[in-house]
Amino acid sequence: MKLQRFQPLAIRIARALLVRTLRPQLRRQLAAIFAETDATIPESLAAGAPPVVVEGLIVQAVKRATGIQPTASDIQVIGALFDVVAAAVPLSKR
Repeated sequence: MKLQRFQPLAIRIARALLVRTLRPQLRRQLAAIFAETDATIPESLAAGAPPVVVEGLIVQAVKRATGIQPTASDIQVIGALFDVVAAAVPLSKR
């Protein structure tokens, strides 16, 4: 049996499980958080920003969207859910 057939499903399940680990306030505001990170992170990465700067951008997006201070695990989960390629595609069309 080819495992590659099940890879997209496994990725969707993993993403769904990661979302469930977030606090409810963050889950409700994920669209707003990703709207901001989509606008800031790809350009920062293209400019060679270190990981601490990217984490700062995630913290800033969470604070703006929810008004709460994210924990380290919140930042890790949002960073894992963030799709750099999908966010960068609109930038290439500018």
